[in-house]
Amino acid sequence: MVNGEMVTLVKSLKMRIDPPIPIIGSTVFELIPANPILRPVRFRGSWVWQKSPAPTLIPQNQPLTLRFDQSNAQDSSIWLTRGKEKGLPATLVAVHASQTWMSDSKNGIAYLIDGALFFRSIGK
Repeated sequence: MVNGEMVTLVKSLKMRIDPPIPIIGSTVFELIPANPILRPVRFRGSWVWQKSPAPTLIPQNQPLTLRFDQSNAQDSSIWLTRGKEKGLPATLVAVHASQTWMSDSKNGIAYLIDGALFFRSIGK
């Protein structure tokens, strides 16, 4: 238990070293990077990271018709949409692709073009 007591001691020391959080509404100083001065402002609370909800992206294969003068060509394409309804905006990912896979976290898409595997990251 010597190790456990040491960990508890280190945790308690860390808690004593951290500065106390100011009271909400009290005056604190803010550093302005563009003009290196300190200005007094009211403390609005600790910073909280807010995670924005990721849109649900759906890969959709769709035939594509290419026309030039009197020539027509048919090919497959992959589009990313935010839903299955018609009329929603979409983003073209690839032309001449045969298969598509979305990552579990919806931040990447993989697809095959002529047997070669391609990957594109989505978002950050």
